[in-house]
Amino acid sequence: MSQPRRILHLISSLDGYGWSRSLHQLVTQQLADGSRVRVVALSADVRERRLLELAGAACSVLARRWSFDPFAAWRLSRELRHQRYHLLHVWGTAALRYLRFVRPAHPAVPCVATLAELPTDLQKSADCFVLPCPQEIEQPHVVAIAPGVPSPACEPVPLAQFLKLLQLPDNARVIAMAGRLTRDRALEEALWCFELVRTINESARLLVFGDGPDRHRLERFARQACDSSAIRFLGYREDLQRWLPHAEVFWQPSGEEVPAAPPLALLEAMAARVPVVATDVAAHRQAIDPGRTGFLFPVASRSVCARYTLQVLQDRQLASAVSTTAADMVACRYSLSIFLSKYAELYRRMLKDS
Repeated sequence: MSQPRRILHLISSLDGYGWSRSLHQLVTQQLADGSRVRVVALSADVRERRLLELAGAACSVLARRWSFDPFAAWRLSRELRHQRYHLLHVWGTAALRYLRFVRPAHPAVPCVATLAELPTDLQKSADCFVLPCPQEIEQPHVVAIAPGVPSPACEPVPLAQFLKLLQLPDNARVIAMAGRLTRDRALEEALWCFELVRTINESARLLVFGDGPDRHRLERFARQACDSSAIRFLGYREDLQRWLPHAEVFWQPSGEEVPAAPPLALLEAMAARVPVVATDVAAHRQAIDPGRTGFLFPVASRSVCARYTLQVLQDRQLASAVSTTAADMVACRYSLSIFLSKYAELYRRMLKDS
């Protein structure tokens, strides 16, 4: 019987969002396939670390204190010395910079790096780079693998229970947002936009899923600038897919142009057949064909966001057509099974060549 593969994943932040979600999906499959997996994070949320450990992965945290922490780099080097791995997988630019610092002592281990973009100063730091886009890339040692979302398999929270738990009226028209709560996401603009929507439709309610460093400030802002009784901050939810189907619109705001794939929360909303209204940035344009699979509004344009939102709330036929087309697109281009199979093939190729 062949020996189990030993794989080390190195990630900048194990926080349950973005790369962390994708890593969790991949690690779960690798453990099911019999691999021995260790996850090393520069920083980590206790909840996410426990979830991975419960799944069977070994986890350690380097406890980075600064942008580049030499003590964290030393801990990573010690980790690589104590165990021989068949493959290293790095998630994010910050993590790759740490590996570049210690990898000369471990040159024989093949390395895959999943990045939002390929910085010129890091092009020799890994053997293969993965960029999260659905289109093929004609560039040596670069592979395109789009993020994956599972098909909605779980039953939604019953409507009566949903309304009771969140203390919502029976006629509530629910708008949802989800993701890490940080300043760069222009969430204040979204709260102002919600006030615009409520001037036309008083039954509108806003659900904000997710945690982050900006949560308390946003909650305070909502109390001061909005009708806070119409807004619910619900924190991080592992069962987000059970709540999303009760939303009639999903907002994906962004305050800046970032080179990345569509956020997983946006794709999950599409998979749950919830119409999406998102900021017009490159990451969102990858998934949204305006008017067909969702709606895009210019950065910081509250009026356009509010107009699209009200249009979806008022026109159920439009909402149904857009949400159905979006769900079909996600199933075709962003399915979890495609994501996992492409990584499995990449790993086989890397291990064969090493």
